[in-house]
Order: sequence, then structure tokens, then C-alpha cells
Amino acid sequence: LREDALPKILISQCYLEQKDFKNAIKILTDLEQSNNVNEKLIKDLLYYNLGYSFYNLQDYNKSIYYYKKVVSLDDNDIISKAKLASAYYYNNEIDKAYSIFTNPSFDSKVHASGLQDFSIGDIYLEKGLVYAEKKQYKSAITYYEKSEKLFWQGHPSKIISNYYIANSYNETQDERQFKYYDTFIDEYINSNIEIKEILKSQFFDANFK
Repeated sequence: LREDALPKILISQCYLEQKDFKNAIKILTDLEQSNNVNEKLIKDLLYYNLGYSFYNLQDYNKSIYYYKKVVSLDDNDIISKAKLASAYYYNNEIDKAYSIFTNPSFDSKVHASGLQDFSIGDIYLEKGLVYAEKKQYKSAITYYEKSEKLFWQGHPSKIISNYYIANSYNETQDERQFKYYDTFIDEYINSNIEIKEILKSQFFDANFK
């Protein structure tokens, strides 16, 4: 391990925790261009953090590029595969996202990954979105419901899951849509100001322009 590689990775982690993605990218790309990275662990962290940073800046092409690099180093890295599928989804490459999410071993590997429940919930929410894009609404509902159960009461993703469940029932003209729309509205109304702001910035602004 070269002396300066790991400290730069750790500094980038600090920037990521502060959501300062541009400075994280600057440090990481400098490290990448230095040809100072040979160890697999450092490459994993370098490429994953770059993929994560570009994802949060909504530069999905670059995010995909780096997540693919991580997966090329370890095809069993299910967390990076899930992030790659998510980046494909938001980049409107639905078939590629679908291919990853519907791999027969995907769910079992996610559960064996050691991820916390809310992280698995986010993955299932995005898997549901991909099924919905493919008009497979029954499967979409299955994963939205799995997602909803993994978040604590009042969590933004729990509220959003109920909206998407309602939408999928609406697409199939199922009256259960009204129950879930009501739940979504009630949970939003009863959420605190901080949660409302998160929902506005991450959900309403993106879906109701």
C-alpha cells in the first residue's frame, strides 16, 4: 500500500459525510490519476466513493462508470450491484436495472450483505420502481410493501412507499389504491417539518413539476 493512498480515501470519506461531493471527487480523481492505487481494497473504496459521489450529483453516466468498475473487481459485491441498478434506473436504462434486480440470487445476497433494514428498504423501493416501469405492477407492489415494512414510522421512504403502492393499484384499477393514498396523505400531514422538507426536495419536486 502506497503511503498516501489510504489517507486520501479517508479524507474523501469525511467529505462524503458532509455531503461535499465535489471535493470528494477532486481528491479521488487526483488519486486515480496518480496511478498510486494497486491494492484491491483501495480500488474498491476509490471507485465506490466516486460512483456514490457522482450519483448524488445526479451525474448517472459517471456513477455507472465507477460502479461498473467496482463490480468488475468483485462480481459478488451485491451492494455495488444494487447501486449500479439504481443509477441505471435514474439514467432511464430500465432494462439494465431490471436485469440486475431480477437476478435469482439478488434478494438473498442483499439480506446476507449485512445492510441495515432501511438500506435494504431503499433497494426494494427502487426495485419496485423498476418493476412498475416494466408495467409488472403486482411485483412492484410486492417490493413496495417489503420496503414499507423495513422503515420506522414517519421515515420519508415509508411514506413514499405507500404512495407508490397506491399508484400501482391505480394502474390496475384496484380500489385498494384509495386506502394507500389516504395513508400517504395522513402520514405526510402528521410528519414533522424536517420530514416535510425532505419529502418536498426528494419526492414532490421530482414527481410533481
